[in-house]
Parts: sequence; C-alpha cells; structure tokens
Amino acid sequence: MKPKKNRQNENALGQKDELRDRVEAKRKELESKLYEYRANSRQQGRETVNEIESRLDELGNMLHTGWENVSDTVAGKLNVWLEKSSETEKKEK
Repeated sequence: MKPKKNRQNENALGQKDELRDRVEAKRKELESKLYEYRANSRQQGRETVNEIESRLDELGNMLHTGWENVSDTVAGKLNVWLEKSSETEKKEK
C-alpha cells in the first residue's frame, strides 16, 4: 500500500498533466484562429488577431519557466485563462 503522501503527489501530477493537455489544446486552437484571422484583412479580423495575440502572450508569460516549474498558483491562473478563453469563444458565436 502506498503512503498517502505519494498518492497525493501522483494525483497532483495527474491534474497538472490534464491541465497541460487542456492548455496545449486551447493554444493550438487559438493559433489556428490567429492564422485564419490574419488572412482576413477586414477591421473585425484585425481586432480579433490583436485579442488572440494578447491571449497567447498572456499564456507565454505564465509558462515562461516551462511546464516543469508550474506552481499551484500558476496552475490556478492557467485555469482562469482557460475559462476566459471559453467565455471569449461564446461571445464570438
């Protein structure tokens, strides 16, 4: 039987792996939209490009030390970032 502390560490690592997968999926989605909107020369497209670039910059700032160094505080910020991204998508539709 594993000690309780080891199970907690494994659970925390699993949660960070899941968070990483969700963040990376959202990053790829935003990058795809960015390329699509860059091809659109209309003003609305330019505004969306700026917004997406800002979201990706924000993500880059949070992950500047790499996934290996993501603290619980940064993980919380990443979850908020994901929620904001979902809210932004709902407004676009």
